[in-house]
Amino acid sequence: MDSTLKYIKYFHRTSSTILKSLLVLLLIPIFISCICPIYLVRAVVLIASKILRPDLVEILGVRDTFYGIDDINSAPKSSVVITLILDGRFDRHTAVSRMQSVVSKPGTKKFETKYPELRRHLVKWMGFLFWKEDQDFRVENHVHYHNQTGGGIPDQNGNLTVDQKIDDEYLKRLERQVVNEPYCAGRSAWEMKIVPNYVPAIGKGGVTDYTAILFKIHHSFVDGYSLVRLAVTEVCDGSLDDIPLPQFPAPSCLRDFLLSLFLLFKAPYDALSEVLETSDRNILKLAEEKVTNEITSALSPPIPAQLFKNVAQHFQVSFTAVVVGGISGGIRKWAAKNGKSIPDSFKCLCPFPVPGHPDRLGNYL
Repeated sequence: MDSTLKYIKYFHRTSSTILKSLLVLLLIPIFISCICPIYLVRAVVLIASKILRPDLVEILGVRDTFYGIDDINSAPKSSVVITLILDGRFDRHTAVSRMQSVVSKPGTKKFETKYPELRRHLVKWMGFLFWKEDQDFRVENHVHYHNQTGGGIPDQNGNLTVDQKIDDEYLKRLERQVVNEPYCAGRSAWEMKIVPNYVPAIGKGGVTDYTAILFKIHHSFVDGYSLVRLAVTEVCDGSLDDIPLPQFPAPSCLRDFLLSLFLLFKAPYDALSEVLETSDRNILKLAEEKVTNEITSALSPPIPAQLFKNVAQHFQVSFTAVVVGGISGGIRKWAAKNGKSIPDSFKCLCPFPVPGHPDRLGNYL
């Protein structure tokens, strides 16, 4: 019985793939005819903005737009937060001075500064998102103590306890709170919150004071790697040499061409798959009528990237395979522990930085 069911499922997947592939071949001309006018309108709007809206600096990139359509000033769902633990005391004056040098760092011929997005905010015009300079930009508007005073932590009644120490559990709660907080309208969507009096569970010998910094930036102009690079090399004056990153072979011109050709078929195939498989109801996908706007987050202890590389090397697999295997294995373990039915497969998205990530902000996934 199990063998028969296995072959039925295999036949269903195979026939579904063949059917979608045939439909894609028929739909590619339609897909191209729909995409081309969008890019044409985008180009026309861009030219018109130079004449009618000279206050708009440039249009938001195509990849960035996917995250830019968020409710940034009311209920953002696409913020990226990184927590920095620094030895010693790191006050607001030092943080402001450090970030002032970052936002003023000279750029290339195309950009006056290296990170111009840190001085800009997004506005919508003619259905497209554009960058606009913050005419009243001040670093002080973005860097502050998490309770606006520089003392301790306000209790449930709002009373400030100056000498209260911050442990790991409180820091995790603060991270979950910060990631959902909206950004100020008319200002660049980034924020640095300084958390004094932090006491880690495991400290360093000889270090008595620690400061935690929650660095939050909206996903519309930064991916995870861009934020790590910015925080480590610019804010902390560190080096990425101590952070193991995936190594990619240098892409050839032929590979780039074949990849572009592949995406021409892959994009409509994925879009068609979404339409044909909307009835999917696995343990991670709720029915539309049950979906709410509430965001639930969970945090795990830090996992060194070197551990993933060691596992990948031991089993002779890729870094990506270890990450995906860890995520899917964790979901399967959770489902089994809670008596949930374990599906044969389910879809998930695991973004990774593309090879040759440029030394600037943006989404290169």
